[in-house]
Amino acid sequence: MQVLINITFLIIGFVLISLNQKKYNSYINHFTIFGFIWPFITIGTQIIYPESLKIEVVILFYICWLSYIIGSSIIKIKFSPTRNDKKPSKKNIFKLKILIYILVIFCFISNWELLMLISNIGNLLAWATLRKEDGFSDLDQNIFYTLFQRVYLIYIPLSIYLLKYKAISKKIVILLFLTGFLFSILKFTRAPILNLLIVTGITYIYIFNKKLPISSILVVGVIMLTIFISSTLLLADGSSNYDVFGEIKLYLFGGQVAYQDILEGKYIDNLFYDIHNYTFDFLNYIWKKLGLIESYLSYVRNYSTRYGNLTNIYTYLDAYTMDFGIYGAIIGSFLTGLLSDYSYKVYATKKNIFALIFYGYVCYYNCFIFANNEFIRFPVILLILSLLIYNLIFNKSFYAKYSIK
Repeated sequence: MQVLINITFLIIGFVLISLNQKKYNSYINHFTIFGFIWPFITIGTQIIYPESLKIEVVILFYICWLSYIIGSSIIKIKFSPTRNDKKPSKKNIFKLKILIYILVIFCFISNWELLMLISNIGNLLAWATLRKEDGFSDLDQNIFYTLFQRVYLIYIPLSIYLLKYKAISKKIVILLFLTGFLFSILKFTRAPILNLLIVTGITYIYIFNKKLPISSILVVGVIMLTIFISSTLLLADGSSNYDVFGEIKLYLFGGQVAYQDILEGKYIDNLFYDIHNYTFDFLNYIWKKLGLIESYLSYVRNYSTRYGNLTNIYTYLDAYTMDFGIYGAIIGSFLTGLLSDYSYKVYATKKNIFALIFYGYVCYYNCFIFANNEFIRFPVILLILSLLIYNLIFNKSFYAKYSIK
């Protein structure tokens, strides 16, 4: 019965994906990323953890998948006629270079305290221990750090844009990428590295209108696997008995298993908060910064020990479900697909580099659906505001029109 349910939903879902994929000019987009990752996780969870998912939960996961697909299918995109590439003027190239240099400087300044802290640690195990003991939490109180800690995710795509028009050398772009890689590993977490690779990859593919070679995808995969295994071992104090591959399986597939705690009402959080909602995490952050509330529900979830596994990831559906139940999961999936598709439309119709940077982030958010929901966090609002400000610096003549076919 369970096999038949899987096959039925997969046929329906992939038929819908094939019908709607035609409106995108690249096969690498949010639609295909979500469309393939979510069923992969759903099937993988049933294989890795047999009988861990109830049949009605499997059905819910597929309904949410279809809901996302429908949400990403209702917006019609009308592409403007393809124009020849037009190199930006020297004045605008100069302005863009100045913006890149300013962002690089601000990124170094905002991360300087963290750089000095890590440089004085002495070894990798102490660095990993600092992360485990939440030794970086004080930095999050610094407004300048909050604003500029990850602007490498803006200045790297901008440098790739300039590279297209030979306004900057490849060596400079590589150097800027390496600085971004340095900043992404400072907190000893894996997500920023994945964020960097995806945003950089998406902007490169769309700016140069190229398909990413299989060899490049494999290299990135090997790098990510190496980083994951190395960081996991270090966080486990280098224990030779540590099950690294078990940790990888839990990281990828444990979220759907743990999500059942929410459905069954077993997820218990501290009741003594000023505000009780998960979905509007970005508003909670703002209210606290304005002094309107003193505490709110943490974005970092409590641990689940379901079936003997220890994980604190519950998939992207967690907040929607905790606030609005099963209907919240389905409608939230629809809105996530709609928002993702709208961000693609903004880029595809306007074709400016700042819209492309945001779309790169959206693709990253869609890659991370098996773990959590990045769309509801304050950094998304901060990113939108930042890109709008940078966008206002340049006039419309700045943007070269190029095809993404």
